[in-house]
Amino acid sequence: MYVEYNLNIKLKEKKKILFLANIQCSTIIEDTLDFSYLHLFTLIQSTNPTVQLKASNALATFLYNNPRIQLRISKQYQFSFEYFQKFLQSNNDYIRCAAAFQVCFI
Repeated sequence: MYVEYNLNIKLKEKKKILFLANIQCSTIIEDTLDFSYLHLFTLIQSTNPTVQLKASNALATFLYNNPRIQLRISKQYQFSFEYFQKFLQSNNDYIRCAAAFQVCFI
């Protein structure tokens, strides 16, 4: 199950590169590919912290510089600061940086 989650997250991370390149791509991905923000939120609720971190990082990247998606997601979902706090207090620099990025956009 972890391998499946990890694979799904890696695929979503590849798709997010397209989002950063062109906001129009986000519309194409949402409309034509089997993509769902709900799936990312499901992965964020995983009991595996690595899966959580990668899924929320993918979500933050989708939200980055995309006001349309920010508005849509903010109306449907909210994160407590406690979710990010466990990552922000990590001894691992990468995890702390990823969490700081996520706090800015989620």
